[in-house]
Amino acid sequence: MFDITPFFEKKLKTIKCFKSQFYNSKSIEPESYISSKHFIEFIKSRSIELGHSIGVDYGEGYVTSKKIGISNLSQIL
Repeated sequence: MFDITPFFEKKLKTIKCFKSQFYNSKSIEPESYISSKHFIEFIKSRSIELGHSIGVDYGEGYVTSKKIGISNLSQIL
């Protein structure tokens, strides 16, 4: 997990730049998972939950398909 608190509002603003992909009450396109009314709230809630797990306001989790090499444990703290 990473603390994204200082960047959270910028993250939301960036997501909203792609407004044609997300919820629009006037859209006539078929609804998708990310265009649902609750998707942005899900993003906020998920960030709060991940942040809570590391003691900050907003967090972001990452998954990697290959192993990450480190030379000592202090690099991940």
